[in-house]
Amino acid sequence: MPAAVLTAFFFACSGMCGQRSASALGPLRANMIRLGIAMTLLGVMAWLISPVPLASPAIPWLVVSGAIGFGAGDIALFLAYPHLGARLTLLINLCAAPVFGTVGEWCLTGGRPGVLQSFYCALIIAGVVIALSRQVHMPRAAGGRPLVGIIAAIGAGAGQGLGATFTRVAKAKALAAGDHFTGISEACVRVVPGFVLSVFVWWLASAVGRRLVVADSVRRGWSWWVVGAAVFGPVLGVSCFQWALGQTSSTVVLSITATTPILVIPMAAYMDGDRPGGITLAGSLIAVIGVVLVLTAG
Repeated sequence: MPAAVLTAFFFACSGMCGQRSASALGPLRANMIRLGIAMTLLGVMAWLISPVPLASPAIPWLVVSGAIGFGAGDIALFLAYPHLGARLTLLINLCAAPVFGTVGEWCLTGGRPGVLQSFYCALIIAGVVIALSRQVHMPRAAGGRPLVGIIAAIGAGAGQGLGATFTRVAKAKALAAGDHFTGISEACVRVVPGFVLSVFVWWLASAVGRRLVVADSVRRGWSWWVVGAAVFGPVLGVSCFQWALGQTSSTVVLSITATTPILVIPMAAYMDGDRPGGITLAGSLIAVIGVVLVLTAG
């Protein structure tokens, strides 16, 4: 399951870029531009190296997965960033995702993780919570609304978890039909409905004049942050995520990607000067042990 570990790394990079782009542009506009860039890049990559079998029965399931994950889930994620910051947002989002993914997979496919596998996944999430317990805090910046951020982060976790479940069903449909998808081609199909929904929500919010952002002024230097959020998230991260979901259950993949906030810590230490303490390192060690146990268990 190296693909799940790579996913966590790319999601961490995307989270750092996403928080900055959301603060610079506003969450809805930043997410829309990010998905537009990702859709263009994934479309070119799919055309060149990984064509999409458009007649496959898996396509409708991937479209629904994209609308839930890339669409509703990512909109909620970017709404949470300005209110909670990257680490707390990712902590809530990625620790909630395995719960929604497990329930979704049980409802749609009847699949459930084994007792030992569930224990290892719980160990990962516990380690993440311990590691972040001294690192995250409720933001005190003007305009930040923690309750809005928490609700949005949970919604993002639901989107990612349920989106992963629909992807698993799509993979089963493709396998039964003998159709070949790669992580790139699956991500390409999923990003299209996500982009369409993000454009609609941005237009609707602009039309009705609702203030869904902490600050509505555009800051300088936003472009590279948006490009980074697009490349590390929907392009590289989700391609690896789709690859990982073809290897094992949603519960395991989502539990491993829940270590993303831990990977944010050294990035924040380098970029923002934050330094982890002993509890953070202890929790990180527990999470890493959990990941190793899941990987060696098969």
